[in-house]
Amino acid sequence: MANSLSFSIPFRIASLPKTHMNSSTLTKRSWSAFVVILIFIAGNGCGSGPEGIPDGAPVTGVVTYNGSPVSGATVTFHPKSGDRAAVAQTDAAGIYQLTTQAANDGALPGDYVVTVTKIEFSGGTELPEDHPDYGKAPASDESEAKSLVPQKYGDPKTSDLAVTVQAGENNIPLELAD
Repeated sequence: MANSLSFSIPFRIASLPKTHMNSSTLTKRSWSAFVVILIFIAGNGCGSGPEGIPDGAPVTGVVTYNGSPVSGATVTFHPKSGDRAAVAQTDAAGIYQLTTQAANDGALPGDYVVTVTKIEFSGGTELPEDHPDYGKAPASDESEAKSLVPQKYGDPKTSDLAVTVQAGENNIPLELAD
């Protein structure tokens, strides 16, 4: 029996109380998680899936850029056939483990275009929570987003990372270069 997945986001980011965090702190802390959630929702829908969805094949690997592991990157396997997307976040060693429906369940067998993104925000400064100005809006929003890997890897139309997931365990290293 297939697991059903149904949830809603009970608040809007813009409606968070300003006393808890400023906008640059929210952006810095939440960007990657927010992207992963959006990709997961887009790939899986907001309701329950149909009965008989095939089991995923475990997929792990290491993301490197110019030979060095990439930590904190978002990895997305976009199916060429229109099936469900699979996503992961790399750990400190650049290792990822894909999720399609349940944590670390892998990806459905098939052909994929892979995207890898890692965004850094600069210009803003974070204040400690006990600082009197913590949670107040900054005087100006000087934060800028900067991609830490070549931008071509962030779009399925320009990424040259094409892989095939087979039934059974898959170890798929992703090597990024300039």
